[in-house]
Amino acid sequence: MIVVLTLFGCSSDPLRVDITEFSACKGWDKSGKPVGISNSFSPHEQEIYACGRLRTNNPPLVISVKWYHENEQIARETLRGVEDYFYSRFTPTQRHLPEGDYRIEVVVGRLIMQEAEFHVKSLD
Repeated sequence: MIVVLTLFGCSSDPLRVDITEFSACKGWDKSGKPVGISNSFSPHEQEIYACGRLRTNNPPLVISVKWYHENEQIARETLRGVEDYFYSRFTPTQRHLPEGDYRIEVVVGRLIMQEAEFHVKSLD
């Protein structure tokens, strides 16, 4: 999805923002690309990352990443100076991730630019 935002008084060029390759993953490699991309995780995961790639005509940007479990917001992270790949980390406050459905949103300004969903379920 490409969104064009017009910010009055800032510039004559409208701000273009495109977020691609957005997903939940287990980390990233040395080149900054996500690894362990999945839409299903075990409750025993210690951390889950949201990873994506930002394309804009006006870097760097400030974006917010919001984490939800069963439609209740459980975490939020503000990332400043985003120019290319970005990551947000969710660490559960309990020993295990609660089972259920999760959603991650990337927000620029007040617009939800991208979403990813995953679920946590025990394989036992």
